[in-house]
Amino acid sequence: MKTYFFVAAAIFLTAFSISSYGLEDSQPQKITFLGVDVELGSVSHTTLTITFDPNSTIKTLALPLFYDIQNLKADSNFGNVSCSQQKKPFGSQIDCGVSPTFDKRMLTLEYDSFDLVTKVDNKFLYKQEFIMPLETTQLSFKAMLPEGMFLSSGGVFQQYLPTNGEKGSDGRRIFVSWRKENLSAGESFDTQISYEAASDNSQMTSLLTSGLFVLGISIVLLIVGFWFFFKRFKRNIKIVLPVLKGDEKAIMELIIRDRGKTNQKLLVRESNFSKARVSKILKSLQERGIVKLEREGRGNNVYLAKDFGREKKSAAETGGKKEQKQDFRKSSLNKIMPSAFEKEPAETEDIDDEEREERGN
Repeated sequence: MKTYFFVAAAIFLTAFSISSYGLEDSQPQKITFLGVDVELGSVSHTTLTITFDPNSTIKTLALPLFYDIQNLKADSNFGNVSCSQQKKPFGSQIDCGVSPTFDKRMLTLEYDSFDLVTKVDNKFLYKQEFIMPLETTQLSFKAMLPEGMFLSSGGVFQQYLPTNGEKGSDGRRIFVSWRKENLSAGESFDTQISYEAASDNSQMTSLLTSGLFVLGISIVLLIVGFWFFFKRFKRNIKIVLPVLKGDEKAIMELIIRDRGKTNQKLLVRESNFSKARVSKILKSLQERGIVKLEREGRGNNVYLAKDFGREKKSAAETGGKKEQKQDFRKSSLNKIMPSAFEKEPAETEDIDDEEREERGN
């Protein structure tokens, strides 16, 4: 009976506010957005963000609340705003004198309350009936649990009502949020949340560490990827180096020492080979898919090919493991070194553009 009285009183007050102050002209008094953010605790802090309709000519807003409030603060982007709180039989009422304009129409209210949360056994129960002061296009309602608390599991109370709410975390605290559209003046939006201390359940830890878990998985996958890359890299080096000529091996060792990326001039200086000889070695290694040359100015940047020594797919892959391994080594060796039974052509001098220019001078 008491609840019905409260609801009737709230609807009457809202209707009275609209009829007394909001119907000076034919324009309907509406709220396009109403945001309610409640930080729960022994002292709960509520922030209301109200955006009036652009065509609104409202002068006074009355907001009934079914609980006592303290420390009321008001602010707006349309100039001075005057708000006061009154104690009522059903709780409290906030009365504001407002003057929104077409492009400045936001009102912010903040207040504290002591009786939104009650303790039932070892759980905390939050309940609130919120009355729409005016016709509202969009409502956003969010309740933030205290730090170290999580939604209850089991018991006589559901975790939260309405059940279409969305739960989440800001990294430190859990929250539940709801959205609803097209509410009438005087319509009630009722919310309820049951929560308890984190030490009684692992849900808090699970929610708050979800971001760290995803980050950890990403790091592990990255490490595994690098491990496979370097494992294949070392395998290819073991295949390639033993079958290279002495001067080719010397150049490859310098490239590997520089982590697979170097400069042709640096190779000339550190190998004590002539420019023409280094150019010829690199050209041979490039043709066999071992290195990659990239022109930069009058010189070349030298990179290890990502798939050097790697076996190309062939019909042999469908055979047994032993045949695959033999075919792999054969194809790799044939690719990176001339056949031991073929006579190599006489070595001819191969010079790059820089060497050619120096000789011309």
